Amino acid sequence: MITEKQLANSKQVEDPTFSNHELTSLNYDRNVDKILKFIQKRPDLIHLFVASHNQDSVRNAITK
Repeated sequence: MITEKQLANSKQVEDPTFSNHELTSLNYDRNVDKILKFIQKRPDLIHLFVASHNQDSVRNAITK
């Protein structure tokens, strides 16, 4: 995350990282949920591979 912060600073753009692990996980889970809902509507269009170091996020994805 330090590299991302430094790169954003050097390019004078907004820092793309979240301020803590909890917010990072929440954002990840919300986006996986959005993709899974879209897949339910069009299962022929998208295949999803969920990967994370966060076991709760993976558990959340496979129970949807």
